[in-house]
Amino acid sequence: MIEYDHLGMCAEMGYWMLLGIFPFVFFIMSVFSWLGKKALMVHILSFLDLVLPDDPYSLITNVLDEV
Repeated sequence: MIEYDHLGMCAEMGYWMLLGIFPFVFFIMSVFSWLGKKALMVHILSFLDLVLPDDPYSLITNVLDEV
């Protein structure tokens, strides 16, 4: 494990996955709104409300309201 740096690779993969989740969520929400299925966005926003702290969640909802 030390020779191949498995712990470093795990940390790097977790970082990039966390970094990639938010643009993917914005993409999915824009696709759902383009299709006119706002009921699907409610499920995603309720999940984000459970996962995110209050400040980032309010930032995301404000950006989506403006868009």
